Amino acid sequence: MVCRQVVRPREPLGFLTSLDIATAARNVPEQTTLIHQDQPADWVYEIVSGTVRETMLWRDGHRTVTGFKSIGDCLGLSYSPTHATNGETITPVRLVAAKRSAVLAATADPAVNARLMETLAAELARAQAHGAALAALKAVARVAEFLLRLSKSRWARADAAVCDGHLATTIDLPMPRQDIADYLGLSLETVCRGFSNLRARGAIALPSARHVVVRKPTLLVSIVDKGG
Repeated sequence: MVCRQVVRPREPLGFLTSLDIATAARNVPEQTTLIHQDQPADWVYEIVSGTVRETMLWRDGHRTVTGFKSIGDCLGLSYSPTHATNGETITPVRLVAAKRSAVLAATADPAVNARLMETLAAELARAQAHGAALAALKAVARVAEFLLRLSKSRWARADAAVCDGHLATTIDLPMPRQDIADYLGLSLETVCRGFSNLRARGAIALPSARHVVVRKPTLLVSIVDKGG
């Protein structure tokens, strides 16, 4: 077995921290709601460390997880005067904040406005890709596609080992399985079966409930391409 280390590049600064309008960083405990659906969007937040889930609540009381955010991601960044989602900390979070009015004023600078447009466009692209995955993929393929995206995200370890030609990346999962189920539009039991299926096929290893090792990314890609 031949293994070598691959070091991932450092993440660039987030949108708020690239400006001079953010507050000093502060710590927020887990299970804290930072923004509330349909409430005034007076503040914009940027995550320095930790993980936040975005959710939508429906009239019948059930929820949909619309996304997860981590280091460098902004929460509540929108031209809308009200929040479209709730933002809840999954882990202890360290963040900076800025008044929405200050953010909008800063976009008078063409360079800042271009950076904002890039940030919002990237979020829209992620949302469209996720919607397409939910529409096109069966349960196991949804789980595989989710893990592929995470393997290229900030939740992946800073380095990974290349073994026998496969890039084995360890993903730290701060979100519980129920959050993943609500994000993928599946039941908790179906998500758990999906993880077990991928492990049985050798695509992943599960050293713990909060850690996934992607052993064969090409197999995950194949599962997604076949729709399940």
